[in-house]
Amino acid sequence: MIDVIVPAYIPTERNLNFFYEAMNSLRRQTLKDFNVKIILNGSDLYKSEIEESIQSDDRFEALHFKKKSSAAIARNYGIRNTSSKYVAQLDADDLYHEEKLEKQL
Repeated sequence: MIDVIVPAYIPTERNLNFFYEAMNSLRRQTLKDFNVKIILNGSDLYKSEIEESIQSDDRFEALHFKKKSSAAIARNYGIRNTSSKYVAQLDADDLYHEEKLEKQL
C-alpha cells in the first residue's frame, strides 16, 4: 500500500482547477491500491468543493490545517497521519504519469 500526500493551498479558482487535474492524474493510476491524504493548508475558500470532489472515492481523505503553513510542514503532517509502508508526494498543482505509482512500488 502507498499513501500519497498532497499539500494543498487553494486560494484561487485557477489553483482549484490545477488541484482537480492533479486528483484526476491519481484516479488514472494503473496501480489502484493506494490512499491519498490531502492536507488543506489554511484555505477554506474551496473546502466544500474539494470535499465534494473526493467523497465518491474512499481512497481520498482531506485533513485540515487552520492556518497556512509551509508545504513541507503540511507534507510532514500528512506523513505523520499515515500507516502505509510507502509514501509518495504530489503537489496540488502537479500531475503523475499514469504508471508512476506502479513503477515506484
